[in-house]
Amino acid sequence: MTALTSAGHKRSGSRTGRRALALLGAAALVLPLGVGTASAQEFAEPGNLCTIPAPPAQFADRGGIAAPHIEAVDCAFAQKIVFGREGNVYQPAADMRRDQMASVIARSLEAGGFTLPAAQGTQYSDVQNGTVHADRISQLTQIGVIEGKTDGSYRPAEPVRRDQMASFVVRAANFAYENDELRGNTSPGYVFPFVDVLQTNPHRDAIAAADDLIEVTGGRTATMYDPASSTRRDQMASFVIRLLDVTAIPESTQ
Repeated sequence: MTALTSAGHKRSGSRTGRRALALLGAAALVLPLGVGTASAQEFAEPGNLCTIPAPPAQFADRGGIAAPHIEAVDCAFAQKIVFGREGNVYQPAADMRRDQMASVIARSLEAGGFTLPAAQGTQYSDVQNGTVHADRISQLTQIGVIEGKTDGSYRPAEPVRRDQMASFVVRAANFAYENDELRGNTSPGYVFPFVDVLQTNPHRDAIAAADDLIEVTGGRTATMYDPASSTRRDQMASFVIRLLDVTAIPESTQ
C-alpha cells in the first residue's frame, strides 16, 4: 500500500507507546486494528507516515500557515488527506466546517490502512445525497465517529469547535482500535489541566482522552483549552496527522 511506505518509523524524539494506552491492556495490550485487517495485532505505537518531511505543499498562501502546523499541512496534502481550494490556496485561518471535517477524518483513516463501510445515503435532513461530503458523512456516521443533532440535522456548514474536534478524533481512534474505552478513561495519576473546560461540557471526557491517552489534542496554553473556539484549517491538519500517527497500521502487518 503506497500510502504506508514510511510506516513503522517513529518521529525523532517521540515516546515509545502512548502514556495511557497501557490502561486499556496492561503489559500485553492486544487490540484488533480495524475493519479489513487480517487479525488482531500486538499494539505498538504505529508508524508516522511523515517521518521523512513531506514536500512543501504548493499552496499560494502556504506562507500564512502557522508554524506549528505547516509540516502537518504538508504531510496531510502529500497523503491526499487535505486539498486546496479554488485559486490554489489552502486558507489556513478559515474555519473547518462540519462537512469538510467528515471528509478529512475519513481520508485520514483510509491513509492509515483502514477500510470504511460503503456510504448508505444521507441520514440527516440537511445533507443532500450527491453533495461533495455526503458519502463521508454517511461513512463516519455508520462507524460512530460523527453524530447529528437532536432535531435530525447535521448542520454541515457549521464550524467545528475545538471541544467537538476532540470527540471526533477520539471516536475515530475508537474505531481504529475497535475499542470503546478511550473516552472517559485516563492514565493513573492524570490530572485534567484545562480550567476553562467545565465539568458540564459534554466533550470533557474526550478532551481528556485526546490529551492523555492518544496525545492528539493540546491546549492553547498549559491550562487553557479554548473549547468554544472554531478549529482552523491548519489546526485540523495537525489533529488528523497526530491521529494518523497513533492509528496507522504498520506496513509490516499489511
